[in-house]
Amino acid sequence: MSVVMFKWDKDYIHHLEKPNESYLVLDEYDIKTYNPSPEVISQFRKVYVISNNDSLEEIASIAVDIQCDDSSIDAVIPNGEFGVYGAGYLAQLLGFKGRLKQAQATRDKRLMKSQVKARGIATANYCSVPHSGECNPEQIERQLGYPVVVKPANGAGSRATFIARDRNELTRCIQLSRDSIRPPTHSKSLIIEQMIQGREYHVDALWHKGESLFFTISQYFDNRIEQVHDGFMDGAQMVHRSDAPSLYQQIEHLHHQVNDVFEIEDGFTHLEFFLTPQGDPVFSEIATRYGGGAIVPMLNEKFGVDVIEQAVNLAERREARSPDKLVEQAQYVAWMIVNVEQDGIVTSIPEQERLNEHKHIASYEMNVQVGDRVKKGCHPVFPLKIILTANSQSELNSAMAHCASTLKICTRAEL
Repeated sequence: MSVVMFKWDKDYIHHLEKPNESYLVLDEYDIKTYNPSPEVISQFRKVYVISNNDSLEEIASIAVDIQCDDSSIDAVIPNGEFGVYGAGYLAQLLGFKGRLKQAQATRDKRLMKSQVKARGIATANYCSVPHSGECNPEQIERQLGYPVVVKPANGAGSRATFIARDRNELTRCIQLSRDSIRPPTHSKSLIIEQMIQGREYHVDALWHKGESLFFTISQYFDNRIEQVHDGFMDGAQMVHRSDAPSLYQQIEHLHHQVNDVFEIEDGFTHLEFFLTPQGDPVFSEIATRYGGGAIVPMLNEKFGVDVIEQAVNLAERREARSPDKLVEQAQYVAWMIVNVEQDGIVTSIPEQERLNEHKHIASYEMNVQVGDRVKKGCHPVFPLKIILTANSQSELNSAMAHCASTLKICTRAEL
């Protein structure tokens, strides 16, 4: 079986059974940011390096090259949201019908919301600010009121996202959002959304022929938009199915509706929604990729398997029968990111021995060292990822509060 991996993802690539039969497409951002191992990429049948993730001419040339090889491609896998457009275009050229439209609809939040709203799914009202255009404050105030959320239409996680509570803030936030857009995002188009009141959740699933191998709902500690405020806790706790069976039933129905809108049948999805004080779900957005932060290691802990390996197996083998659903292992789980509190040079990090001995820390990943130069909230590397487990909700709550108050990464300002 032959697949095309579009952009760098060491976890996906590590699990390929026969990379010598598959293709790898990287862009210059991948090379500069991740410095892929020559030993790893040399295992592929062919490796292509293009200038950026959505270079139409270069991607079209790759499609022809693969066809000249007489290769039968079983899947084109976009590694991360920034590979979705390019992978969709390449897949379409290789004969996968509908992939480019799906890529556009699951990346551009304006089209996404328009299509779900047309199917009667509750979502925020919005206004569009074109790539090079100016917004009409009167129209926004008339249609949306305040507060509103300003962010890139093509999304960058929660980056370049701001809240505006009046006209002056709206003008400032539009400029801030555009100024904050950096490669690999290129479009300067913005979406301005009605701000939904309620708690924010993320839903993570792996699909095979329209059925989920796993389906989890997690509640963010704090809504993502709140990360600009001091005291923001970065992470989420998984909602235990037995504690909220009606919520799971409600959101599984919602997700199948959304899948129908975007013709999603296979692979990972990461969906976000708000639950209003009245208990009504409001769709926020969906991505055809696995969730960021430390969501994957949380899923691994919950199910006792490597979920990325499961996804690669499905993509490579295309089994005729649907595989069994994954069985939950851990009871209560959460993921947490420990960020630096200010830009500068790292002066201290939590001791490894302390992390190893913490009875509720199932796993962690330390990505900074003393002496490193870091920026607050700067991706693609999170300073410290932590997975917490517990036997009860109250026990998990205590562990989360303890870690949030005691685990710190300290910095000093550069002179």
